[in-house]
Amino acid sequence: MTKYLPFTLLLFFLSCKSGKEESKALDLRPYYYPLEKLTDGLVYEYIDENTGQISDYWLFRLVKDDAGDKFLISTGYNAKGEQTQYSREWVVANGTILKDYKFYTTDSTSGKSIVSETKIEENIIFPFSPTKDSTEKYRLRLIFSILPDTALKYDMVKDRYYAGDTLISFLNQKEKVAHFKAREYFVLEDKVNGGHWKTSSEIDEFYAQNIGLVYSYKKVADTELKRKLNKILSVEEFNARFEK
Repeated sequence: MTKYLPFTLLLFFLSCKSGKEESKALDLRPYYYPLEKLTDGLVYEYIDENTGQISDYWLFRLVKDDAGDKFLISTGYNAKGEQTQYSREWVVANGTILKDYKFYTTDSTSGKSIVSETKIEENIIFPFSPTKDSTEKYRLRLIFSILPDTALKYDMVKDRYYAGDTLISFLNQKEKVAHFKAREYFVLEDKVNGGHWKTSSEIDEFYAQNIGLVYSYKKVADTELKRKLNKILSVEEFNARFEK
């Protein structure tokens, strides 16, 4: 039976481990993005391995609030440098929790950005000490519509689990990475014209120490999407690419 682990249960689970078990506990914090190096921001350039073309950019920046809490701000851009997504993750003791997620589209008439908010039903992004039991999943669930199209309602569920470590090549080197597997479900509902569709995909994600996500593989029906890290840029280098 599959179990879904909210962070409140995870904290209890970890606190109940014996000293011997604690010594063997996984610590994947070093495999997530290098948070302390992101105060000035870094931009990750990803390419589509099938085409060799840039698929997207992500700007990662760590910020702290007045209470000292840390948040990872992630801003997604397409190959043209146009903002497409935004997320804010709260960094807690045993992982990161999604607090905000937005989609950005461009109005074809005015050229202005249109912001689409999401409703977060389940919020786990990255567990630092995941269980090794593959039947216990970490769930992210978002419900949203992408403006200006208000007819379609999306319900996205992503169930992930830690699949162990492995070796892969990236940035001209071969290193051990943390491997997560996931199954992603989309339910689409047309609230105006009627209709109901379901899709699912299989996902593999690979995180490298002191870097973060370096490679992902997604299979949707007969389509395979392969995305890998190509370069890491400073914010200034990224902005220079799109200066007019």
